[in-house]
Amino acid sequence: MPITIGYDLRFALLPHGGKTTCQTLPNLINVDPDSRWVIYHNKTCPLQHAIINDVMRYHSDRVTLRSIRSHVLSLTHHMEFLFVKDNIDVYYYLHFDMPIFATHAPSVITIHDIFPLVLDGYCSALKRRYFKTITAYNTKRATTVLTVSESTKNDLIKHIGTDPKKIVVIPHGIGSQFQCIKDQSVLDTVINRYTLTPTFLLYCGMHKKHKNLERLISAYAQLPTAIQKNYPLVITGKPNAESKALRQQIIQCGLENNIHFIGYVPDEHLPALNTLASLSILPSLYEGFGFTPIESMACGTPAIGSNISAVPEVIGNAGRLFDPYNIEDITNTIVDAIQHDVNNQAVQENCLAHAKQFSLQTQVASTYNALIQAAKN
Repeated sequence: MPITIGYDLRFALLPHGGKTTCQTLPNLINVDPDSRWVIYHNKTCPLQHAIINDVMRYHSDRVTLRSIRSHVLSLTHHMEFLFVKDNIDVYYYLHFDMPIFATHAPSVITIHDIFPLVLDGYCSALKRRYFKTITAYNTKRATTVLTVSESTKNDLIKHIGTDPKKIVVIPHGIGSQFQCIKDQSVLDTVINRYTLTPTFLLYCGMHKKHKNLERLISAYAQLPTAIQKNYPLVITGKPNAESKALRQQIIQCGLENNIHFIGYVPDEHLPALNTLASLSILPSLYEGFGFTPIESMACGTPAIGSNISAVPEVIGNAGRLFDPYNIEDITNTIVDAIQHDVNNQAVQENCLAHAKQFSLQTQVASTYNALIQAAKN
């Protein structure tokens, strides 16, 4: 008898949630042609519509759509699931706030990180309390808890008290689009779009406080003048409240000509941007996983990053690590990487081989197996 899986797509509404759900759902459905699916979604979310359209184009005969008015992270979505009683074998929710009244089937929940409990000042005391309470409740009642790194698993055990026996670590996989781009016309499009120089350092991500861009800029300011001249720092990301302070810091350091904000970069430009970069840097104070180093490595670009949270798991032995709180250590690591890793064929081959360990196919197969096992319990 075919299994019926309830997949909550609403996580795609959140920043970066789309990357996970865009890749995961279509590939999960492809694992078993006999599987049946109930997809919970918001009608008002364009990204969810795009994912659903892609799925329904090929699998409409075994997919049922269930519209949910409430969004994730809303109090109302807990209440709305009082009236959701679909006949499914397992319910899969990809965020910490799984509806507390989603009790119509065994559940599998993915916890990506626990920022509010690890980083001081990340949110208000009230939100922190809500996060801890709902995460503790949901990880206790879930049949299986998936995490994207050993770091997040250990955080759950330490801060939430989650039973380690029910935690399954499944690292993210990256899509096949992340590879060395050889087509010069594709590269030229990105070069011209963002006014890129032949060599540059790359930070790819948001401008939030825990991303540690303030220290990265301070570390860059200590680089030798020759390196600054030859390797400008390119920072992606949609401007926010933090961006203004970062720009002011750059001006105070006299680095207006060396550090460039290029704004939000759409997914289709990321492989070329990573291919063109000389070195990728992830200085975060905390990551549940950290996509950017492995995406860069898959494009043949060396990466360096923080020696804390999940970043070392992602970078492994293929890149260099630094203390993200130590500006001098960040500076020295950048210098070492430029001197020894950039344009080094052996390093590039090591990066490419390391990136292959983070296979989307492996992630999807492991996730599907976890869903099947939970349905049997």
